[in-house]
Amino acid sequence: FGCSSFSCVTPEGTHLFGRNYDYLDTNGMVIYSNREGCYASIAVCDLQWARFAGVDPIAKPDSLLGRFVLRGAAPIMCVDGFNDQGLGISILSLDADGNRPDTGKTDTIIILAIRGILDKCANVDEAVAFLSSYDVHSMFDKENHLFITDKSGKSVIAECVNDELTIIS
Repeated sequence: FGCSSFSCVTPEGTHLFGRNYDYLDTNGMVIYSNREGCYASIAVCDLQWARFAGVDPIAKPDSLLGRFVLRGAAPIMCVDGFNDQGLGISILSLDADGNRPDTGKTDTIIILAIRGILDKCANVDEAVAFLSSYDVHSMFDKENHLFITDKSGKSVIAECVNDELTIIS
């Protein structure tokens, strides 16, 4: 198990952002968001994380309950995406116990941070500033980090180490 994400700039100057999933079996939902006051984005909701696929789903995605819940929940349960400003983000798993930073900042979970970054950030520096204003928690037993890139080709990895946001360029 080891998902990957990358960015590169072609010789012609085009910035590319790529992502793969190394799950043996999963279902994803592609979400297009264009809400007022936010940047437009395309993102992926992992239906297994949302418990609409996998071993013990709470409902099938195409059932009445699934359609009702996912219509409201899927846009804020994204694990990867990019916005119309050229900012891309992906979540990656670490082989470490879930971190629970407590620095006195407002708490949020990582998927809500991803949605906030896609909605409000135009570049890597804005995304880092956004993350710096929260104590970002993993949702699971494992820790996560974020790969963030923008149309300039700048990329960073953001992760919480010993209750501090660490940025690796």
